[in-house]
Amino acid sequence: MTEEEWLACGDPIPMLGVVRDGATERKMQLFAFVCCWRNEYLSVVDEVDVRRFSPSEVEHRRRAITSFEGRIEGTVEESELQTALFDAGADAYGSARDPGDTVGYAVYAASMVFHNILNCNWEWVAATASQVAAYDSLTRRGSPELEKIIAFWRVPQPGQGDTGWARDERAVQGLPEFVSAMGIELSNLANLLRDIFGNPFRSVTVDPRWQSEIVVALATGIYAERAFDRMPILADALEEAGCDHPDILTHCRGDGPHVRGCWVVDLVLGKS
Repeated sequence: MTEEEWLACGDPIPMLGVVRDGATERKMQLFAFVCCWRNEYLSVVDEVDVRRFSPSEVEHRRRAITSFEGRIEGTVEESELQTALFDAGADAYGSARDPGDTVGYAVYAASMVFHNILNCNWEWVAATASQVAAYDSLTRRGSPELEKIIAFWRVPQPGQGDTGWARDERAVQGLPEFVSAMGIELSNLANLLRDIFGNPFRSVTVDPRWQSEIVVALATGIYAERAFDRMPILADALEEAGCDHPDILTHCRGDGPHVRGCWVVDLVLGKS
């Protein structure tokens, strides 16, 4: 992958191949955390939610997300995280669903995100997280072709064997609504990956003079509070401290998105 391709890429999977070998475990975990955190709505149940949830699965996902972030920040033991990830990932197995059950598939994919984190399969973390968004889009918006598949599996009838199941699973994943939603989520994750890793084709180092008391205090608050609306203020403070690096200032003043692990905030705080 070239620098130009990295900057324009809308798929995090080949991008992960560029950064994975030289990345710290923390950086890879932060990207994986973003992937499961974006699906946190699967752990929220309210009166108007039409999805089906098992209370134990909801609790497993909540605990896994909390434990994962705690482990990244050093407040949770590795054994606790491993247990939480295992419990959330194990929910993917043995779930009864047919190819038209987009709710079941979304929950299955969400569980597989945790399973893939447990096994450090970073590319599959991105892929399964994007499938959650794709199946959820079908649940929310529906599709005439999906309705035909659902009707076929609603009552027992000939052709519902393994061959029919695999055929209709591929059909659902090929629906325009599914493909579009998955593409959008992959693009979102690619942008977040760039926020965390910056441009791996250009090495940026921090000048100690830029790390003024004000700059460090701003970056600390942004990181701790996820106050990324303050990024332009951080740019101003960096400029006042003597920073004139265009990549740093442009990133701070850009539209984002930004998450914990943002390469500029990490640079200022000395995190890797």
